[in-house]
Amino acid sequence: MIGFGPELLSGAPADGPVRLDVNGLRPDLWPRNGVRVEPDPLPAPFTPARLINTGGETWHRCNVELKRPLRIGETVWIRVRTADGTSQNRRIGPMGPGSLASLLTGPLSNLEVTREQIGPLTLVSNTALPDGSADLVLRYECQAEGVEFIAVGPETNIIGRHLTVYYLVAQSA
Repeated sequence: MIGFGPELLSGAPADGPVRLDVNGLRPDLWPRNGVRVEPDPLPAPFTPARLINTGGETWHRCNVELKRPLRIGETVWIRVRTADGTSQNRRIGPMGPGSLASLLTGPLSNLEVTREQIGPLTLVSNTALPDGSADLVLRYECQAEGVEFIAVGPETNIIGRHLTVYYLVAQSA
């Protein structure tokens, strides 16, 4: 079951399900990979965070840290609500050591899994919403040690292009 919002913020044991929720968290606490996150700090839960590509590289994105590293063989469900900003393209997926990743990339109308270096990644659903955003559900099967982040950001090599993210949640099966 995938959930999001305040119910995920209740303390789960360190070895329990992986739960991640960026609603209302200060983006200045997120590890970054070549991006600036605005507004800074995020004013309230359910307010969009804007990820801005400041370096002009397609691999620049926000690496949101999981509460614990994933285990080999563990299945994780990722739910993210995102909307186009000045970039139509996005990169979303788990990140491992040495820049290895399993990634979903492209515009909302044509998302594809383009890399599975650390395990299979499947787009389970892509639900368009009236405000132009989409609720994406991904299924990831961990096949590598050291997977500690879910990466999200624009896939563009133009400085200053951004992507809007409303929430990001991951939970192990």
